[in-house]
Amino acid sequence: MSAMFQSYRDSMARRGPISPRLAANLSAAQRFTDRGRTAQAAQEMQQFLDRLADVPANSYVSPAAKAALQEEARAVLDGMR
Repeated sequence: MSAMFQSYRDSMARRGPISPRLAANLSAAQRFTDRGRTAQAAQEMQQFLDRLADVPANSYVSPAAKAALQEEARAVLDGMR
C-alpha cells in the first residue's frame, strides 16, 4: 500500500476539496492493513475508489493520473479479497 501513497503524492494535484479525503482513505487503509484488519482496509479502499470516481473530469486530477490511481487501487483491493 505504500506504493499507492507514493503514486497518489506523485500524480495527484494537492489542491481542491477531494485531496484530503482521498488521503484520509489511504491513510486509514494503511493503518487497518498494518493491524491485520483486512475487511476495514478494503472498505477504505472501496471508499477511495468511489470518491475518485466522483471527481469530475479535469477538475483536480488529470485523466491519466485518475486512471492510474483507479487501476492501482483496484489491484490493491482485489488483493485484499
